[in-house]
Amino acid sequence: MKTILIKTIAVLLFFSVISGCASIRHDYLMKGQVLDVKDDSIAVVCVGLNDGATVGQMLSVYRFKPTYSIVEGTDQFERVDVGKVKIKSIVNEHYANAEILVGEVHKNDIVQLIED
Repeated sequence: MKTILIKTIAVLLFFSVISGCASIRHDYLMKGQVLDVKDDSIAVVCVGLNDGATVGQMLSVYRFKPTYSIVEGTDQFERVDVGKVKIKSIVNEHYANAEILVGEVHKNDIVQLIED
């Protein structure tokens, strides 16, 4: 009986950790990422209701490019602004569809709210 209880607790603990990892993955690894680009006009972004996203918000789009510098102390990557998008619809608490207004937006680029 004790073995069954220990196994049950282990299984419950395992599943609670796994479900928590999904939230951590979204909050820290994906947040602000361009997940997909459709027809070069719509970007699916990992910014949703939980992030305070609203229809009409403008977001700048950037990506990091390597500098190929071998000089110690210099930046290995530089931030390159590549465009602007406008949120057209909120999909859910995690995602939104954004219209590409300017630039060439690619999957894995990063979006950031443009402050007024």
